[in-house]
Amino acid sequence: MNNYDLQSGEPSVWRETKKPKAAPEKKPKSTFSNQDFCQICGDGGELIACPQCPISVHSDCCGIRPKDFHKCSHHNCHNCNKNAIGGGGLLYRCQSCPEAYCPDCLPVSDEIRFLGKDIPRFEKLGFECKPAYHYIHCSKICENVAKTEFGFTANALKATCPVDIDVSYAFGVDALSVGDLAKKFKRQGHQSGQGM
Repeated sequence: MNNYDLQSGEPSVWRETKKPKAAPEKKPKSTFSNQDFCQICGDGGELIACPQCPISVHSDCCGIRPKDFHKCSHHNCHNCNKNAIGGGGLLYRCQSCPEAYCPDCLPVSDEIRFLGKDIPRFEKLGFECKPAYHYIHCSKICENVAKTEFGFTANALKATCPVDIDVSYAFGVDALSVGDLAKKFKRQGHQSGQGM
């Protein structure tokens, strides 16, 4: 038997399936202060504040009028202009100068110091760095600027890369099967447990 009449029509199933959903909670927008000097020349004065990070620049130094300024140069690679997403999810920003590099364009040099994503001077301004951005000193000149201007002190030990691991047994024509790999690691586990 149908549950409607000709005057009122059929009851709407649409109303039952389209119940209002609770609006997703918006994350509170992070608030931070911008630095009080130009990232390019180091002087104060009338600065344009980057809305995405604590960097500030002079209009004359960056060559952009304030009304056309949307973000600072730390949001794109200095060489290829990729953003963090285009650069494989990562950009290396220099703490001391306006340059940033994607992993493909990062200069190969012993002068580069990797600092990580948390920089004390930016944390003091209330800035929480996103995982897509890591800071560096891109040259000895930039590291010296960081020492004199920002109080940076280098750790006594320079970070080193882990030792090479031979994984050739897992690749190529002579690669071990999954079963053989399991046996190999099971044997290694027993051998390392015997030395205890």
